[in-house]
Amino acid sequence: MVSDSSGASKMSPSSNASAGSGPVRWSCLPERPEYLEFRDYLYSLHGDIGLRGILKYEIFELGMIGYYNMLASGLLDRDSLVTIIDYTLPSTDERLFVVDLESQELLHRSLVAHGRNTGENYAERFSNTPGSLQSSLGFYVTGNDYEGVHGQSLELSGVDTLYNDNARARYIVIHGAWYCSDEFIEKHGRLGRSWGCPVLPLEVSSEIIDLIKGGTCLFAYSDDDEYLEESVYLEIEGAALEFRTSIKAR
Repeated sequence: MVSDSSGASKMSPSSNASAGSGPVRWSCLPERPEYLEFRDYLYSLHGDIGLRGILKYEIFELGMIGYYNMLASGLLDRDSLVTIIDYTLPSTDERLFVVDLESQELLHRSLVAHGRNTGENYAERFSNTPGSLQSSLGFYVTGNDYEGVHGQSLELSGVDTLYNDNARARYIVIHGAWYCSDEFIEKHGRLGRSWGCPVLPLEVSSEIIDLIKGGTCLFAYSDDDEYLEESVYLEIEGAALEFRTSIKAR
C-alpha cells in the first residue's frame, strides 16, 4: 500500500531532523512520533546485524515492514529468521541474505540465480505467470523441504496477490544447481539462470534450506514501482502497530 491512514507516502524519504531519529538518511516511515521508535529500531538493527555496505537500509526496512505485517497476519511459524534477496544487484554479487533477528547476526550471504527470462546478469523483468520463466517479487513463506529432481528443495508460498501467489502452481522452489557458482561466473560473466526459481550454490543450498524451512519470511526485492505501491505487506501502519505490540510482549 502507498500510505498509512494519514496519506503519508510509503516511498518518500524522510528527513533526519527530528529528535531521536539518528543518522537515518532514507526511510519510508513518516517523520512522526508514532513511527520514530520503529524506524530507529530498524536502523540500529541493520547496523548491529552487520548489513551496512552490503544490503541497503531501505531494502532491509521494507523487508522488515513486510515481516511485521506477516507476523500480524499469523503467517509465520518461525519468526526469528528473515531472508532477503536484493535483485537490484547483479547475479555475480552475493545478493541473498539470511538474518537472525534474535541473535542479531548475518547467518548467510550467498549467490542466488534468477529466472531465464528475467534478464542476463541483472534481473530486469518479473512475472507471476506460469510458463514465463521469470522470477517473482514479493513476500513468501517457506514451506517443507523435499527431494526433487534438483536434490533437496524448499517449497515457497507466495503471499503477494498478483505478484507471486502462483509460486506453488509454477513450482517455484529454492534448490541448488551447478550453474550457480563462481566457476560459472568466471566462464560466462554471470550466473546461469533458472525457470524462475531462486537457485543457490550446491555447496550451501542444503544448509540454507535446512535453516530457513518451516514457516520463515522471505522477501524478493527489486525497484519495481508498481509492486512497491500495491503490496499490502508494505502497509506501514499495521507493521508499526505489530512492532509496538511485540516490544510490549518482550
